[in-house]
Amino acid sequence: MVKYGLDYTRCRWILPLLLGIGVIFGIIALAGRGWLESQTLPYVQQASLWENCRRSEQGGNWNCESLMGYAWGRAAAATYLVGFLLLVICFALAIIAFAIDTLRFNFIRGIGGLLFVAAVFSIMGLVIYPVKFSSEIEMTGINMFSWAYGFGWTTAIMEICLGFFFCCLPLYEDQILARKQPKPVVPQDANTATPQMQHPRCCTWDNPRYEYRLREEYIKSGPVGQDLGVLADEKLDMSKQCLLIAQKTNHILGCIERNVTRRLWEVILPFYFAIVRPCLEYCVQVWSSYYKKDTDLLEQVQRNAMQVIRGLEHLSYEERLRELCLFFLEKRRLQGDLIVAFHYLKEAHEK
Repeated sequence: MVKYGLDYTRCRWILPLLLGIGVIFGIIALAGRGWLESQTLPYVQQASLWENCRRSEQGGNWNCESLMGYAWGRAAAATYLVGFLLLVICFALAIIAFAIDTLRFNFIRGIGGLLFVAAVFSIMGLVIYPVKFSSEIEMTGINMFSWAYGFGWTTAIMEICLGFFFCCLPLYEDQILARKQPKPVVPQDANTATPQMQHPRCCTWDNPRYEYRLREEYIKSGPVGQDLGVLADEKLDMSKQCLLIAQKTNHILGCIERNVTRRLWEVILPFYFAIVRPCLEYCVQVWSSYYKKDTDLLEQVQRNAMQVIRGLEHLSYEERLRELCLFFLEKRRLQGDLIVAFHYLKEAHEK
């Protein structure tokens, strides 16, 4: 559910939001004085990434000593700061990547790799600090590495987890963008060349008054049938057919986008007219759905095709169609219906 939801405008902002939370945790770790604190009363010592502070047991003002005078202190601060800056860069890149209409998956994988690098630098600083602090700084009383140090480790763990997520997300590119052609619902039998459903030996409508037979073998009924490449269920609901066509055409568009480098309209439109739009209009008078969700799903295919074309990014979808002298697919279906109706009336009149 998460990977499919990332293609929606609101859901896709979850990843930049998580990176933003990681940036906030990193700021708390950098600014907090809770890297080391006294565990019991009286509180006589506390330290941040930048300095170490003490006071007497009777209280009073804190006397602070900078840790930048130590080589290990500079190394710990520098490595953790580099990791934090890389995290901020990843946060900015994620906002850019997810703000565009279509996810750029190679871009996202680069963000994942950069997050791993940030995690390495952060962990180096988080390991150097306690090891060298314990061995080279004189500590008063019983102390513990406290909340700010914990925020630092939380940031590093978030960098690792989000790095895995960003790197693995491109593996689901086809599913997220609906470009993966699903397994055929009606496979072809090699011996009989007769369509059969995935249910055992069923390829007929659910008619209790009649037993269907394939040669000498009786076959069971099923809720979905296919004829001439068109899927229809017993209620004549064409939503499955619309989904199948949308997935198939988006898969073709994905292949075009990955293999064609010169994406000008002179190159992309012939591909669209030759191999994408015929799939959208094959027997469309039979399976054209009246549900808005199905018409929007089919229109999204042409919208994706317009986004593949370079040079029109500054235009809206309607302006792109107007620039290329194209129509909405719903209008084209209406035109096709009128043409078919005209031919039927003409043949009936001639007879």
